[in-house]
Amino acid sequence: MKYNELIQSIEQEVPETRDKIAIENVRYIRDQNKAYFSFLSDALISEKGFFTIKKLLQRCFPALQLSLRIASPSLAKAFLETPEKYCLPLNQYLLRTYPSIRSWEFDLRWKSGNGKIILEVPDAFSMRFLKMQGCEKQLSEAVKNIYRLETEVQIQVSGDSEKRLQAILEARENENRLMAESMERARAQAQAKQPVKQEKPKPKDSRIRGRSIADPPVDISEIQDENGIVTIKGKVLAAETKEISGGEAVLLSFDVTDFTGTIKCKLFLYYRDRRLARDERENPPPISADEKAKVDGVVERIKPGMGILARGEVQMDRFSHELVLMAKDLTEVELPQRMDDAEEKRIELHLHTQMSNMDAVSSAEALISRAAKWGHEAIAITDHGVVQAFPEAFSAAKKAGIKLLPGMEGYLTDDEAIVAGQGDAVLDAPIIVLDFETTGLNTRKDRVIEIGAVKIMNGHVVDSLNTFVDPGVPLSPRITSITHITDQMLSGAPKAEEAIPKLMEFVDGAPIAAHNANFDCSILREELKRIGRNDPILQLDTLMLSRKLYPELRSHRLN
Repeated sequence: MKYNELIQSIEQEVPETRDKIAIENVRYIRDQNKAYFSFLSDALISEKGFFTIKKLLQRCFPALQLSLRIASPSLAKAFLETPEKYCLPLNQYLLRTYPSIRSWEFDLRWKSGNGKIILEVPDAFSMRFLKMQGCEKQLSEAVKNIYRLETEVQIQVSGDSEKRLQAILEARENENRLMAESMERARAQAQAKQPVKQEKPKPKDSRIRGRSIADPPVDISEIQDENGIVTIKGKVLAAETKEISGGEAVLLSFDVTDFTGTIKCKLFLYYRDRRLARDERENPPPISADEKAKVDGVVERIKPGMGILARGEVQMDRFSHELVLMAKDLTEVELPQRMDDAEEKRIELHLHTQMSNMDAVSSAEALISRAAKWGHEAIAITDHGVVQAFPEAFSAAKKAGIKLLPGMEGYLTDDEAIVAGQGDAVLDAPIIVLDFETTGLNTRKDRVIEIGAVKIMNGHVVDSLNTFVDPGVPLSPRITSITHITDQMLSGAPKAEEAIPKLMEFVDGAPIAAHNANFDCSILREELKRIGRNDPILQLDTLMLSRKLYPELRSHRLN
């Protein structure tokens, strides 16, 4: 591809680069088969634009490994003066490298001062987190790569954000105080008018964290990333915790299903209020037992199998590349339980437990307990190919007072034939041992790139044939890595129209032997079909032969 054609293709794919992008240099390292492309752009390239250009280069040069760098030195002065306008690639770098800071994305502020670039973050925790990751040095390097600027990036807490958060906190505390005083006055007036009654015990508080939830839940299957704040109701499948770097918080993650879909919920639990005075944030005392107990109290209430009502913001997690619910409010709820209301109860005779690999997730005890609760007299366990659930099942059946019918799904295996195809060669006739290298594993579409064949007679090699074959298409980097064959090695090699007839002349009707012969012979039949031939092939599979002759071996690979 010519230079002008490549630039035109880029401008067509990424319109903001029109008349603003040029190749600075291209460096090719032969030993690595890798090319380093360096572009100069007078327009700011977004992350999406960067990867679009990289995909375009990979399409144009499929046989090469590629590295891409795009710099905008012409924007360096403007970036220094107003970094807020030119911070998009830096913000995208941060979100890609540290997905957990997505909740701060709109609180990041870029400023210029004293010859430095300043990144303001919302609080001391986020500042310490980024500094502990060495983020200041990484951002300085990113600025150097993007704008060719040797400048220092410094991370600090936003003063405006601190004042705003403190004002919100004070307003909320004042609101809560006024509401509490009003409720106390109303309670006192009601008690003065009514005779004193013995207080009933208060019901258990079902709230786990945050505020009460009155919003109707939505189906998890309907949730999309533009939904914003949503409420879900479902069953907790699994829960896990991870201590955030610095020991100031715990990340609680748990999966919730409402049987229309499943979504992961995430919740940051901080040991202490993040809106402390500056001195307390910069020189915090050790986490106290009470602070730790408060967080542990929330973690311990989230258990698999419980019903939960959760409200929070739907976001795309850049680490797992899936939608998650960043939960803020959690309430424990009772989920409706399915019952068997039939007058004449059935008996389940086909049931798999978690011992059936990739087929079930419920334990024998859970299944048997449910059957007993429904009033079933007996139940059968029929895992496929295993009986490991029997001890647990017998114990659970005895405890539940239900009869267990132990069973198992067995299998019959039809062994593949050692010899297949057309022909009637005798045992002492010549035999051809064949091995192909191909462009892939699809026997219908992929092509032969190397033929290796030897003729054996009476236990001795009497002839051989070795040749590369030009497939007419470039090799993928993966195939080159596996076979160590490159496009340059195939240049000038005979095409299949010439090489395959020579191979069949070499075979001369003899049986073809190969390890997993069905693959090699299927490839050969397709190549023959492309040149209009339908030669009979008698094949012998040494893999099947090995399994028959040496059943005691654990592996029957070539080595």
